[in-house]
Amino acid sequence: MEMSRKGKGKHGGYRTLVVFKSEFRTFFLYGFPKSKVSNIEEDALKGYKKQAKENLLLTEEQINLMLKVKDLIEVLQEEKNEI
Repeated sequence: MEMSRKGKGKHGGYRTLVVFKSEFRTFFLYGFPKSKVSNIEEDALKGYKKQAKENLLLTEEQINLMLKVKDLIEVLQEEKNEI
């Protein structure tokens, strides 16, 4: 997923890695400015893929515990059409 930064042009945005568990759960794994990093190194990509698989296997109970101990941070959407 790409995110723009106001006034920074085409190469001034960010790339982000996200994993979707359901329409209600999205895990943000990593973000980086496109101007600083052109691609993700192969070793790092393998690590992110492993983390994605682990996140997809989490139960609601495990997610809630991770939120409680702050291993995960939850970002809430205030309105249905707000991004």
